[in-house]
This record gives sequence, structure tokens and C-alpha cells, in this order.
Amino acid sequence: MIIDIHCHTRYGSSCSYMSPEEMLQQAVEVGLDGLCITEHDIPWDGGAIKQLSDRFGILVVGGIEVSTEYGEVLVFGLNKPIFDIQDIHELRRRVDRAGGVMVAAHPFRGAHGFVKWDPVKGLVIKLEEALNLPIFEVVDAVEVFNGMASEWELDLCSTVCDSLQIRGMAGSDAHNVGQVGDCVTILHKMVASKEAFLHELMNGRYVAWHRVRNRTFPNNESDRLMAER
Repeated sequence: MIIDIHCHTRYGSSCSYMSPEEMLQQAVEVGLDGLCITEHDIPWDGGAIKQLSDRFGILVVGGIEVSTEYGEVLVFGLNKPIFDIQDIHELRRRVDRAGGVMVAAHPFRGAHGFVKWDPVKGLVIKLEEALNLPIFEVVDAVEVFNGMASEWELDLCSTVCDSLQIRGMAGSDAHNVGQVGDCVTILHKMVASKEAFLHELMNGRYVAWHRVRNRTFPNNESDRLMAER
């Protein structure tokens, strides 16, 4: 099951340029089986989520992108606005009580402290510092592929996931129609509800895929195994 876990609409994120209808239509056109709407700090109404899912014929899951002192986190399983939390450990406690999942979103965005420029070597990544980011001790997974990430961010996220043996997920972080589905998470089986989606995440039955880098979605089991993080 191919699902984009990270998308924003202009109805819930002032930084987005697309309506929910435009987003879902594009998701269907590019071949997604599901999509997560992850507005900043506020969840979508469950009834509205179901209407979108019924109308477009794919699974729609509501999530939240929460700002913490350690960076932004994609949260699945909470149904209330998160305006009163910046402490990631308090967020972790609430997510655990709700039976949810936390994913570190684009953990190195703007993190120029992890890179330097050497006149001889060129770009140098300070991997040891990156591996010690506190957020990796709190979340369930890392957004290893993000549609708005630079090449060095993508490479660094992949190395960190491999080194720490933490699972990687992928989302487009779409703010306009053309970005929807650029990066996706592929569940090992089809699911038809948010509860089943969360169950698959908790059990690690998924792989991350970068559609732009690979030019398409995987079309066989061998490709999917190669993508596993």
C-alpha cells in the first residue's frame, strides 16, 4: 500500500497553496492508495477526513506536525490540537497514552551545524554530531525521505537510520499539488482504517521510497526490499 504520510492544505497550514480536493485528486492521479494530512499543531475533524476518503476512494488519515524543542515531529493517533506542548517527552507520554506513533520530520532541515565546507574536500558531513541528536531517542521512526529535503539531507538521514538502526518513513511534505507523492511510505499490506494504519506502523511493516529519485514507485517485491530502512 502506497501512502504519503506528510501533506499540508491551505485550510490548516498557512504555508500551503492547495485545497484538500486538489491534494486528493493529485494523490489519485499519481497512484497513491492513501494520504496523511498533517497540518501544523491541529488535527482534522474525523468526519471531514472520512468524507474525503469516501469521495476520492483512498484512505485518508489525519495526523499533526508538532513543533518541539528538538524539532518537528509527525504525530499519528492524537485527535486534539497541540498548542500547549513543546516538551517532546510530554508529547511522547500523550502519544503513548493514545496508542500513537511519533516520526521525526526532516530532522536536519536548516541544520547547517552538521555540514561544513572544506576548500579541498568540499562538503563535509559531521556525522557523529548528527547521530547524537536527542530526538532520535524519543521517536519511533525518522522521515528518512522528505520531498523538500536537499541531497545532503537525504544522504545524512539514510546514514543515520542505518547507523542507529532506526526505521525510516517517507513523506512528500507537499505544500503544492505537484509535490504530492514525491516521497512515500509503502506498507506491506493494504489497510482500510486509521487504526489498521497505526498497527502496521507500530509493528514496522513498511519501507520508505523516494519516487523522484527512483523515477517511479516500486513494482515488485525485490524493489521494495531494496528500499527497506
